[in-house]
Amino acid sequence: MQIDLLNSVETFIATLSEKEVAKTIINQRIKRGWSQTKLAEAVGSRQPVISRLERGDGNPSLQTLHKIAKALDLLLQVSMK
Repeated sequence: MQIDLLNSVETFIATLSEKEVAKTIINQRIKRGWSQTKLAEAVGSRQPVISRLERGDGNPSLQTLHKIAKALDLLLQVSMK
């Protein structure tokens, strides 16, 4: 029972983090007046990849997140505690 609760909490936290990443990408992209296609071109990707990321689907690599952060002039921070 306790393990199930712990797994649920970890999943919930991971989901929140993914949503925050997606929200940041959307807000920064819109702030610049960029379409998903323009962002995809800036990172060497395709629009459906950006769309999935912004919906919170998919599992982007750190390399992809770094490319997006660089294209949007953001600092990518990763922490492990």
